[in-house]
Amino acid sequence: RTQCPLELPRFAVFVKCGGGTYIRSLVRDIGYELDTVATMTGLVRTKQGPFVLGDALRREDWNADMIYEAIRKGKEKTDRIDE
Repeated sequence: RTQCPLELPRFAVFVKCGGGTYIRSLVRDIGYELDTVATMTGLVRTKQGPFVLGDALRREDWNADMIYEAIRKGKEKTDRIDE
């Protein structure tokens, strides 16, 4: 379990959720429950289906060969899901 930073008035939450979850609405609802307002200043999606953030290409690796290789690996992951 990861500890969420809390430096009021800012805070962070880590959410594990399924598709269709509206994180902006969740943050707004947290504000309502605390009798105040809340808004998001950032969002980092760390997983989407079989893809994880660690698999993403770093900007310095954006070249044709690396992009083609990432596409190939991504296709392998989605092909396994379809089987």
